[in-house]
Amino acid sequence: NKLRYLFKKEKEKKKTKFTIITEGESAVGKSWLIKKYLNKELTVTYGLREWFQVEKKITINNREFDITLDIYDNPGNEYSLSSEKLIINRSDGILLVYDITEKRSFEIIPKFLTFIRELKQNQNFPIVLIGNKIDLESKREIQKEIAQNYATQNNLKFFEVSSLTGENVNEAVDFLIKAAYNNSNN
Repeated sequence: NKLRYLFKKEKEKKKTKFTIITEGESAVGKSWLIKKYLNKELTVTYGLREWFQVEKKITINNREFDITLDIYDNPGNEYSLSSEKLIINRSDGILLVYDITEKRSFEIIPKFLTFIRELKQNQNFPIVLIGNKIDLESKREIQKEIAQNYATQNNLKFFEVSSLTGENVNEAVDFLIKAAYNNSNN
């Protein structure tokens, strides 16, 4: 009986620390997206890798969990990917971000995705595709349907967000955290 009780207690333990990272071209709004999510001051940080650690309550399957969240905001360019191998390998999920007003930022998403998937070799590894800057709709170069189709074909969850106004930012990041939780505890 005691052994069964200990086994049950061990099984009930859930991972409570998650590492997520941002990937994508520079200047697509990755830093602003993370800072908006964390309610931090919005400042320009082009070319710098930033790291944030926060305690957060999140509800998953109608249960509230206290988690520690490490967020690595990568500087973003396809050439820095190889130097980010260690961070990607340790991550529990990735926010793959492009700028809806910058065609090139979407066109290189497949390079990022291929690199990540080759490195992780995990079909269930959570990746969320994010089209940022929907507050600049009049300058849109990437139609939502094109990005949605790409996400569907590549088994990615897709959100369009505005890191300036905050629209859909919490939903996108929380989705990734919940997916990382479910992936690590199944």
